Amino acid sequence: MKIKSANAQIRLAKWASIIKDCETSGLYVTEYCRQHNLSHNAYYYWLRKVNAATSQQVEFVELPKPEERVVPVTDSNAQLTIKTGGTEVSINNDAPTELVTRILEAIRYAG
Repeated sequence: MKIKSANAQIRLAKWASIIKDCETSGLYVTEYCRQHNLSHNAYYYWLRKVNAATSQQVEFVELPKPEERVVPVTDSNAQLTIKTGGTEVSINNDAPTELVTRILEAIRYAG
């Protein structure tokens, strides 16, 4: 079973190289296939396979953590003000815990 998988990966890599070469050649697919003695149908079959394989690969990029500051406020309604990235949120003691949690998550992801 592992041999079949390895062979499939080798063919996929080979066709990915062919497809990239075709795209950079400046030729129409029909002309490229004719010049390289490739089947037009095979080219599009492998194009779908290569696109499906590359769309499944996910890359992550590490982002710097935004600066967060918590500033207490003496206002009678707001006991806490959070300022980050141009956003300011004031929270009082009567705010439900679930609301405060959602606000903090939104700030974290928006940062």
